[in-house]
Amino acid sequence: MIKNLVVIILLLQINKIFSQTNHVVDFYVKVSIKNYTISELETLVKFKINNQNNTLLHIEKPFKNKAIGDFSAYNRLSFNTNNETELEKQLKQISIFTYVEKVHEFKFFSAPNDPKLNPDTLWHLYRVKANLTWDLTQGSDSVVIAIVDDNFEFTHPDLAPNVYVNPNEIAGDSIDNDNNGIVDDVNGADLSNNTGNPYTNDASFKHGTKVTGCAAAATNNGVGISSIGYNCKFLSVKCTNNPSTISHGLEAMHYAASMPAVKVVNISWGDVSGDNLAIMQQIIDSALYYKNNKIVFVVAAGNDGADVPSYPAACNNVIAVAGTTKTDAKVSSSSYGAWIDIAAPGYDIYTTKINGKYGRLSESGNVISGTSFSAPIVAGAVGLLYAVNKNLTFNEVLNCLTTTADDISAANATCNCPIGGRLNIHDAILCACNMDSNCTVALKEIADSIRNYEMIFSNNTLTFQSLQNKNVQVFIYDISGNLVFSKNCNSAETINLSALSASMYFAKAIVDGNVFIKKVIVEN
Repeated sequence: MIKNLVVIILLLQINKIFSQTNHVVDFYVKVSIKNYTISELETLVKFKINNQNNTLLHIEKPFKNKAIGDFSAYNRLSFNTNNETELEKQLKQISIFTYVEKVHEFKFFSAPNDPKLNPDTLWHLYRVKANLTWDLTQGSDSVVIAIVDDNFEFTHPDLAPNVYVNPNEIAGDSIDNDNNGIVDDVNGADLSNNTGNPYTNDASFKHGTKVTGCAAAATNNGVGISSIGYNCKFLSVKCTNNPSTISHGLEAMHYAASMPAVKVVNISWGDVSGDNLAIMQQIIDSALYYKNNKIVFVVAAGNDGADVPSYPAACNNVIAVAGTTKTDAKVSSSSYGAWIDIAAPGYDIYTTKINGKYGRLSESGNVISGTSFSAPIVAGAVGLLYAVNKNLTFNEVLNCLTTTADDISAANATCNCPIGGRLNIHDAILCACNMDSNCTVALKEIADSIRNYEMIFSNNTLTFQSLQNKNVQVFIYDISGNLVFSKNCNSAETINLSALSASMYFAKAIVDGNVFIKKVIVEN
């Protein structure tokens, strides 16, 4: 039946012009007749469907094995289209198609199995979109977040798995193997006592264990809570011998920043007095200089409830973090002002506690709140940024965090309390990935969320429109994220991809710092 139509169809196809469309969509179709060839089916579909809005790219038999039944009547059709609804309607009008179904693009799920991960208990992770971000990256054990605080519980089941191990120190030999001034600092240090043991069994030291859980509790380990940092490691740096005050803050900051692996330093303490803090600023500036601007200090803004700068949050070259509630309103106790960079949840935070416990209540019975817990949420987020782009500078991290933060001005319209936007780590990850031509973890997400139509792909060639005499960097990645082709060219050139194997790819073009990404299908 179809064979008798082939000659007529081919004649009708002469001089017919097809237009490239915006994105790729696939459909399953069930064919009512038997003994047809793929070529015959392709000819029929092109005759019925191909137009300026829809272009057939590929047909294949998706279900070849008959062990669980004969599905040979089904075919998978791939199209370039800019109107999926109209395309589906046209497919259903083809008389020999008895069933038409759009192919759904399922995701690999990265939802952790931690029993407390739910929107009620760990609401702060959902608010900053950490649950969506983990489909793009789960952090990296090569990224180390230093927690400069009073203590951490080394044996806590949700902290022990993510403790950083210093590879340059030999445990128990009583020698300063890495010559950093601390003996046996395998898992961190106590700068208040100049030892390599950041842990104390004194139950009055509680703060650091709570803070650490927010930034880097082990995630997807079937235990307790999840943290935004997921797989990032943490270095515990004890900075005081007094549970009420910080006695060795500067020493601890210096030690933390000096450790080669540390990319992020979290500081959940400070003081409103800016006097005699030149050394603090010098430590920060020196760390940035010697680490080529690839270290980030994240600091709690303070809990004074006023526009009174707190230090080190108000120092130069740090990220100052204010606190927000479940409705994005400023936590009443959170400091605020133009010196704040970003906000993050800081009220009713469920986290790790000493003695292997968890909870949202402090030892006094109040909910765990304050910018002390907002800061490590941002510190864990910065860890994720470095996991996707290890070359980020401080300014690039700050830019990605602040420009992608969600606008919460409506929730704070009457308080006259500037605190910046609220962290959106999902969009910040896309920002960080855009800055690195080798970044692949977010390619599909970027392609889906910021599609543009200035790249045209047809007959295995890539061209550009609306770009006049521009230099273009072109990168082609396979569906696993591997770079398979790259070229620096002029926007007037045509990029031929015929040498690649027939498959779907991501074409990534960088023009004047702007990143364009498009799905393409190469046919042989």
